[in-house]
Order: sequence, then C-alpha cells, then structure tokens
Amino acid sequence: MVTLNPKGGPTLWCLGKLYTIQTDLQAEQIWTREKSLLAENQDVGRSLITVNQLIRRHRLLIKEVASRNKRTELILKEADMLLSQCPDVFKIESNTFESGRKQTSEESHTVELYTDEGIAFQIPRRILDELHHTSLDLRDDLDNSNCLLTKRSRLLDVGHLCFNHHWTYGELRSWLQETEDLIMLESRANRDTATAKAELRTHANVEFRVNGILAQSVRNFSE
Repeated sequence: MVTLNPKGGPTLWCLGKLYTIQTDLQAEQIWTREKSLLAENQDVGRSLITVNQLIRRHRLLIKEVASRNKRTELILKEADMLLSQCPDVFKIESNTFESGRKQTSEESHTVELYTDEGIAFQIPRRILDELHHTSLDLRDDLDNSNCLLTKRSRLLDVGHLCFNHHWTYGELRSWLQETEDLIMLESRANRDTATAKAELRTHANVEFRVNGILAQSVRNFSE
C-alpha cells in the first residue's frame, strides 16, 4: 500500500518516487566505487615524510566516506521502505531483500499496489526488480569499500613502521660513526697502553649498545 496520498495519480507518483530513489542509489554507487579505487592504492611513499602525508590523506578519505555513508543509508532505508510495501514480490529478511517472488505471479510483468484509500494501480515489475538489485549491489559496494579502507590503513601502518625503522637505523649508524671518529682522534692524542685499552673498552661498549638497539628494532618490526 502506498502510504502517501499521491497527486496526479498513484501510478505517476509511485513511478516518479521509484525513479528518484533509483537515480540516487546509482549516484551513490558511482561515488562509492570511485572512492574504492582510491582505497585500492598500494603506494606507501618512499620516505617517512611521504608516508605520513599519505596517512593524513587516507584519514581524510575515511572521514569523507563515513560522512557520505550516512546519506547513503538514508536513501537505502527509503528504498527498503518502498520495497517493503510489496510483500508479495520480495521477502524481507534481516533488513535485506532476497529474491522471493510469489509463485502465483512469477510470469506477471506488473505489480498491483493500493493507496491509503484502497485504490488499486499497477507498476512494472521490472522497475521494482531494478531498485531491488541496485540496493543489493550498493550494499555490497559499501562493504567492499569498508574492507578496502581497512586494508589500506594496515598497509600504511606497516609502511610507516618500515620507514621509521629505516630512519632509526640511519641515525644509529651516524651516531656510531661519530663516536668511532671521536675515539680515533683521542687515540692519536693518547699513545699510552692504559688509555688505549680504556678506549677499546669504551668502543666495545658503544658497539654493543648500538647492536642491541638494532636487534630490538628488528624484533619489534618482526612482531
């Protein structure tokens, strides 16, 4: 039953309503698939700076998709509400529509609906079928988009971790080289055996600490 009192005839009103919702759903589907292509991007940059930039862009994309999904859900609910007025055409299970056409009218090309006043009118079944399938396809696209965004987030997190470790290794190597250079300068200034042994112990301790830090970084990365 059509719950509103249509103007200009129930058939024209219902067809116009269905057309509007169908057009809105198709527009949301195009938008969702475009954003899914962005989420499929495998680029993680070539440095810590670039991966941080990509992470910021990805977070903005997540916010944009989340905001748009609210509007999309409202349109889907409106489509569900219209389709729910055709219980003999579709079965409603868990807020989704499975193809459960009434056996007595499987070969019919039209669906009969009623206004609040009990006035019967007919609309093509094909229009309801298209709306039904577009709704299902859009829900699948939304699920796929969320899955791709989650995978992209994980990929960028791993990329950030890799570049962060790479930067840490570079800093440690530079620090170790500076320490070795300093020890060599001090060795030239102090030629006695005791001082040389002390310098060797200092160098060994420094090298041991640096190797320990590097090993810990590798373990953290492996986890």
